[in-house]
This record gives sequence, structure tokens and C-alpha cells, in this order.
Amino acid sequence: MHMEILNAIASFFLKNYFDKNIIIQKKARILFWIICSIALLIVPIYTTLSFRYGWPLNRKILLLFLNGLLLLTLGILYTGRFIAAAHLFLILCLLSLWTFIFLDLNAANYIDRLSSLLLLITILNFIPLIVVRMRHTIVGYFAINMVLLVIFLNRVW
Repeated sequence: MHMEILNAIASFFLKNYFDKNIIIQKKARILFWIICSIALLIVPIYTTLSFRYGWPLNRKILLLFLNGLLLLTLGILYTGRFIAAAHLFLILCLLSLWTFIFLDLNAANYIDRLSSLLLLITILNFIPLIVVRMRHTIVGYFAINMVLLVIFLNRVW
């Protein structure tokens, strides 16, 4: 019964993809479930932690901004523009990761931030799922992230 409800929700959000290519349909479904997982699991955890541990106001505003972008991505996916939603989601993931890495650069938790670079590799491996046309954008994403990595490493050491 629960799967029927979840499939009905997915069908509602992905109704604009029924007449599209089967590959786009599957990619849209995967992206939809990833966005829903983040929105229903990760966002409430971080929101609760932000209030419980008294994060500064600028981090709470940043968290709110990133949540808004996540909902905007879901809205764009609902309208049937998979490419725009997928690229916005990828940019949102990379922006969140680099924001975390560059936040509190003077703090002594370098190991935490360096371990977050493993997430960067994971997100960059997610790119082929997103890119449908214009394969040169893959090189662009890698280049931008490598420049940010060099900037980070130069500031740390």
C-alpha cells in the first residue's frame, strides 16, 4: 500500500515526462527520488541541528536559501524541464559542498573538510546521469571544481 502512494506521488510530479524518451523518464524519476530523499531526510536533520546547537544566523539563512533552491529544483522538474532541474540540482549540491568546505576556513577541522572532498568525487560521478546533451559541460564542471580545490588547498597549506 505504501508503494502505491509513493508511486502516485511520483506519477503526479513526473506526469510531464510520460511522452518523453524512456531514458529521460528514468533519469527524471531518479532525480525526483534523490531530491525527495534530501528534502525529507537531510533537510529536517540539519534544520533541527541548527536550532539545537545554536548555529549563527548567517548559517541558518544559508540553510534556508539552499532549501529554497531545492524546492525550486523540484518545481522545475515538475514543469518537465529535466535538463534545467538536473543542472540546478548539481550546482546546488556542489554549492552546498564548497560552502561547507570554505566556511570557517580558520578553524582547525581540516580533516573534516578534506573528508568532504570524497563527496565532491561522488557528486562529480553523478554528472553523466544529468548531462543529456552538450557533453562538454562535464569538462566545465570538472574544471570549475578543480580550480576551487586548488584555491582551497592553497589557503589551507
